Amino acid sequence: MREQLLTPEFQVPPPRRGTRPTEKLRDRRFILLYAVLIVAAIISRRPDALLHPQFWAEDGAVWFMDAYNSGAIHALSVPIGGDFQTFPRLAAAIALVFPLSLAPLVMNILAIFVQALPPTFLLTERFAYLGSQRIRLLMSFLLLAVPTSFEVHANVSNSMTFLALLAFLVLVAEPPQTKAWCTFDILVVCLSGATGPFSVFLLPIAILMFWFRRRPWTGVLVGIECCAATVQGLTILRTAAILRSPAPLGATPMLLLRIVGGQIIVSPLLGMEFLFAHPGAANVICAVSFACALLLLVYVFRRSPLELRLLGIFSISLLAAALRKPQVSLTQPQWQFQTRVIMNWGKVLARR
Repeated sequence: MREQLLTPEFQVPPPRRGTRPTEKLRDRRFILLYAVLIVAAIISRRPDALLHPQFWAEDGAVWFMDAYNSGAIHALSVPIGGDFQTFPRLAAAIALVFPLSLAPLVMNILAIFVQALPPTFLLTERFAYLGSQRIRLLMSFLLLAVPTSFEVHANVSNSMTFLALLAFLVLVAEPPQTKAWCTFDILVVCLSGATGPFSVFLLPIAILMFWFRRRPWTGVLVGIECCAATVQGLTILRTAAILRSPAPLGATPMLLLRIVGGQIIVSPLLGMEFLFAHPGAANVICAVSFACALLLLVYVFRRSPLELRLLGIFSISLLAAALRKPQVSLTQPQWQFQTRVIMNWGKVLARR
């Protein structure tokens, strides 16, 4: 199995041990410049986050309200949806320091900061093995430009998604060469592990990276992920029956094609209104898109480097878990309700 995933042409070269001071300074200026541009790009997709800040979803109704009523320390110990959500609760605790009128703005700024970290991290020297700066700039741009993802922009409630991606990048990056990078890695993995169930899915990724690369630092990260996954996993098992939705799943093969082929593939490429505008061909389009996605995954697992294969495993695991235990509705069949919501959005967009 190890030989199948790790072929000689995809082995990572050893990290660079020394860099001239002028090159380090130039690299730092480059990273700082593009970090500013990345933040500007995130704000451009949702300028109201700063110009007219408001609480988004659980930002006010759960995180800030719990911190305000119960105290920030007590709120940190309360799981929601079956797992601990440390970063949103920390963001709410920080917002409590400011006047109530500024609380949404403070939380949005923290969310934007977290959202900017993964594309910025990709541009550092720790991902030099992926290729030139141009290639990594393109990867960062594609991450920033993901369409039909407006719900995750500049809000604390969905920052856990970007924290999980950042933790994955830490696991597959070249080992840190300075104490600052070591501190960064530990903080990211700890905070991500304490925010949502993602550590359960990142632990196998960390173990595989350690197995194939044999890096001592990865072993340290495996230990942290193991602790986080144990805490979150036991919390999920203990509280899921109480805190998770009791609604039936309502899964069918056609709904699977509509969710994966339609919502994940067709809508980002052709727009959310496309399937509604072509109802007669919608099922066929979703089925063809689903089949194309499977072929692409086969190609990725056969020809891509180890890190990209691990990203595929991580993504598929999250999708499978989300489909198996969604938290979309408290009463209606989960898959059917989710599909109806997407179709209703498509109707609205098609009639603009």
